[in-house]
Amino acid sequence: MIPASHLLTGFLAGRAIRLTSDAAPPKRSWLDPLVVMAMGAALVPDLDVVPGLMNFAVSGWHRGATHSLVGILTQALLITVGARLAWMLVFSEVLSWGPLFRAALAGLATHVFWDYLNPWGVALLWPLSEERHLANLIHEGDVFVLAALAAGSALVATRRYRAGFVIPVLVISAYALLQFQWSLTIKEKAGGELSSDLIRVYPNAQIGCPWLVLARFSAQIEGPHIEAYCVSVPLSGERRLALREPLLDDPRITASAELRDVRKFNAERPFAFAELRAQADGSATVIWRDLREAVFQPQAEQPFGYYVHFSPGGRLTGHEHEWFLLWWFW
Repeated sequence: MIPASHLLTGFLAGRAIRLTSDAAPPKRSWLDPLVVMAMGAALVPDLDVVPGLMNFAVSGWHRGATHSLVGILTQALLITVGARLAWMLVFSEVLSWGPLFRAALAGLATHVFWDYLNPWGVALLWPLSEERHLANLIHEGDVFVLAALAAGSALVATRRYRAGFVIPVLVISAYALLQFQWSLTIKEKAGGELSSDLIRVYPNAQIGCPWLVLARFSAQIEGPHIEAYCVSVPLSGERRLALREPLLDDPRITASAELRDVRKFNAERPFAFAELRAQADGSATVIWRDLREAVFQPQAEQPFGYYVHFSPGGRLTGHEHEWFLLWWFW
């Protein structure tokens, strides 16, 4: 789902660069280097997931440097140099620097744009700031957006350029405005009915749970806790409880919260919570989790999150990030 959206947008960006460029037409009608460049570049920022998949403790890099303004400029330069050299070696054809760089930059920019629109955001101002910027309008697994991009790409591929470029822009813009209005409606209704300290609304990609309402409660009979609700019909605002997690008070949780990486993990997640798993020998693991991610796997044996391990005597023995990565959303 995610790669498909990025590839389709990269295709559209590449065709737009070709149509507005004075570069020589491609020698092979079926293999336009500008389109290939834009489509490939539209996937490159997500190479920052590779260290996390290889179990290196750097999964916090995802949507950081490679998704920043500085990052896409740097990547565009590197991709242009590499692609130009590769094309020359494989096809014995020298490509113009300018159009190639613009195609790479366009592909990278579309990737960052889509990631900015969704609920997870991007660190646009890295290295000046690691703060995530997000529009929180469209989930990355949204089938309506994917359908609009697919339709536009099909029209452009058949040379119906005006319709191919205009239709996706109009449809997705209208859809984003509708999503914005829905989020306000859902938040207003939830805020009036829930006596909570903090409420956030997020688009979701599950068919049975298109919107999530997250709420934090501190002054309740049940004790401090957080809750996640599914909203299936935005206009009605009707909710069903999807998950409730207590906010535990334990010395090991307090100690783990002081770790630099845990502080960063929690700072990026307004609804982080700690799960304590004690062993028979007295050792324990504190798992810091994100409520949004926990909705996908409420009773998992090895949930996504930041793991902090303690010995039977309460000494910290290690920590690692088991991070969130899904290629589907149903």
